[in-house]
Amino acid sequence: YGDPAYPARPQILAPIANPATALERDLNKRMSSVRQIVEFCFGNISTLWAFLDFKKDLKILLSPVAKYYIVGALLANLHNCLYGNEVSRSYGLTPPTLEEYLQ
Repeated sequence: YGDPAYPARPQILAPIANPATALERDLNKRMSSVRQIVEFCFGNISTLWAFLDFKKDLKILLSPVAKYYIVGALLANLHNCLYGNEVSRSYGLTPPTLEEYLQ
């Protein structure tokens, strides 16, 4: 679910422009909250692992950017298992233990 700047594509659902019904407004509201959580998670990865800030140092054709990012996401998940994060705290969820996550 992308923000309004993204065009509707098969891979990305954009918000309903000018929602006419309560159902459409509710869908936009719920999907927007999910998008905000996903954006927080991407931001968390970049905050924990500054080398993954694409704008600064990564050269897409000169380094294995996707592999770096996958490793950064795994390390962020392990960090969240140990220390939690804003999403788990706001929803009152306990992250899995390292052992549970790595099974």
